[in-house]
Amino acid sequence: MAVTKQEPGIQTFSLRWPATVEVRRQLKFVYDRPTDTLFVDFYGRSLPAASIALAWGDHDYAFARVDPETHRVVGLQVEEFLMHAVSHNPWLLDALEYAELRGITPREIGELRRRLAPTTSEAKGDAGRFLDHLARMTA
Repeated sequence: MAVTKQEPGIQTFSLRWPATVEVRRQLKFVYDRPTDTLFVDFYGRSLPAASIALAWGDHDYAFARVDPETHRVVGLQVEEFLMHAVSHNPWLLDALEYAELRGITPREIGELRRRLAPTTSEAKGDAGRFLDHLARMTA
């Protein structure tokens, strides 16, 4: 659960993560190299949402994208993706296998995978493996 400070005018959220089966076929990944950000849309497109920091490490780099009315998590935004996030969560690299790439080529991604996670194999299968890891992180 993510909670903002209890102050007047500040909204509090109880995050409602979608079931894996609900979003498996609708996932959309976009990696933007200039901003080093991975965007994950659970429902096939970007939806209006508030960003709520997730406690995934030593500082804020992962954010749940939350519908402020329903508290339903509609996506994920991971900043400092290659610079920081994948060193703490190597499973995040799997998303690049399926991502629309902006400002980087698939060849560069392959080289980065070998350099950043040399002991892991290339991602295989469907995006469900990414969802399985995400489910463990948000449980």
